[in-house]
Amino acid sequence: MTRRLKLTFELHGEPGNVAGSARLMLGESLGVCPFCVSPEVEAVNTWTPCYWVECNSCGACGPHSPSPKRYTRPCSDCPMRRDALNGWLGGATPEEYARLAHSDAIVKCHVHGNVQCAGMAIYRRNVCKRVDPPGLVLPADREEVFSTPMEFLEHHGRLPRSRDQQHEGAAS
Repeated sequence: MTRRLKLTFELHGEPGNVAGSARLMLGESLGVCPFCVSPEVEAVNTWTPCYWVECNSCGACGPHSPSPKRYTRPCSDCPMRRDALNGWLGGATPEEYARLAHSDAIVKCHVHGNVQCAGMAIYRRNVCKRVDPPGLVLPADREEVFSTPMEFLEHHGRLPRSRDQQHEGAAS
């Protein structure tokens, strides 16, 4: 089966200060979700080079197109870093976030938007978690990123402390 794609670009602004967007228009229906058989499927995030198909009924998504940039280090405030602010989990409890880390869910970076979280990929390698379908795979780093769920839970279960306070505690 052949599908026609139409990509349109829109540019706004003036020389030296231009913004733009791209839209991907599919020439025919995407069909139904292979998991829940719902016809409520759509191409998502088509204004960037990283897009996918998502079911509006059950939430299944994929395949993800390659990201234009691949991050290989966790962000400065990634919750998977050993020096992350205690409890900084986007409203989730440490237990909920640990379950997410050990699931097959694709976790997006909270800073860089439509790329997978490098800190989560490194943590999963540290704990030998294989994700199906495979997502971002990075080498283990047990110095910068937690190595066990117990370390993660202990760190994020404490009262919040700034990085300066954490380093002061480590120095004494």
